[in-house]
Amino acid sequence: MLLKMDEIAGYSKMPAGHAGPLAGHEAGLSGDMWVDCVAEAMLEKKAGHVVSMDLRQVPGASFDFYVLGEASSGPQARAIADEIERKMHECFQVWPLHVEGYANAEWVLLDFGGIVAHVFLDSVRRHYRIEELWGDALVQHYNNND
Repeated sequence: MLLKMDEIAGYSKMPAGHAGPLAGHEAGLSGDMWVDCVAEAMLEKKAGHVVSMDLRQVPGASFDFYVLGEASSGPQARAIADEIERKMHECFQVWPLHVEGYANAEWVLLDFGGIVAHVFLDSVRRHYRIEELWGDALVQHYNNND
């Protein structure tokens, strides 16, 4: 199991002087590559209803992209979050800047700078309806059955 920043006081997995994940744009990396990596990690752990939301043209949005997925249980939500961390580090050598909700695993948020991954229990996702809140975003579905 990967260590979580919010579980170890004063511990940060980010290397000193790290510019954040989207700094890779100068090297030819696109936000789409990061989004696809997060979505692929979610799918590998059987997340349901995986979608990405491109918020770059949405007024008032604080992030460039959201990637959302559903888990059927807390352990699955943590497994999905762990896989996102592992895969993002493997592909881009980055860790999340911040992680929220890992302990209760109802809504786990992983902040990678301009990209935020949300892993919800299905009932929590239905309650907050993030897709409706950001209804002007361009949405891409990743599951075949969506």
